Amino acid sequence: MLPITDFLSCTDPLDEFDSLSYHQTRHAKTYVTGLAAARSRTVTGIAREVLPAGSDRTLNKFPTEYDWDEDQLNHERLEELQKHGETRWSQDGYIVIDDSVFQRTGKELPGAGKFYDHTEGEPVWGQDLVYSFYTDDKTSYPLVFRQYKKADDEDQDDADETKYDLSREMVTELEEEVGVPADGTV
Repeated sequence: MLPITDFLSCTDPLDEFDSLSYHQTRHAKTYVTGLAAARSRTVTGIAREVLPAGSDRTLNKFPTEYDWDEDQLNHERLEELQKHGETRWSQDGYIVIDDSVFQRTGKELPGAGKFYDHTEGEPVWGQDLVYSFYTDDKTSYPLVFRQYKKADDEDQDDADETKYDLSREMVTELEEEVGVPADGTV
């Protein structure tokens, strides 16, 4: 396969985001290009196939070491989606909230614990994400997510929040800060 020598045009809006520095923008564009077009979607594979990436070590610093505001980046992403008719939300759309358990093996992962996995029919060791996405008759895309942390985990500051609390928090954020049309009921 020939190497990818430039970023995909779908990454152009990232140039206008205030939440990312110049270098962070280049890394974000590299990731998006690699996830969409590279054969190997690992950090090493993206760095190897997307030539503007530089080294895999440098590319890996973007999600692991750089200081950036994920919430602001997500808000800017959602604002960009509202500029286009096919992704603009409408009063006929829905905010869907669900959760998924992702099985893990590491005992030191943040928020990891025993969670009931409906697909397995039993508790598994993993991480539980509560997420929301928008859908209507023309489009669907993710909005926000929160990691659910078990109440019995002493290391977690917000471990007393339930999944319902996280859901309400997400709907409030989406309604008040982002402007998603929602009635605030969960």
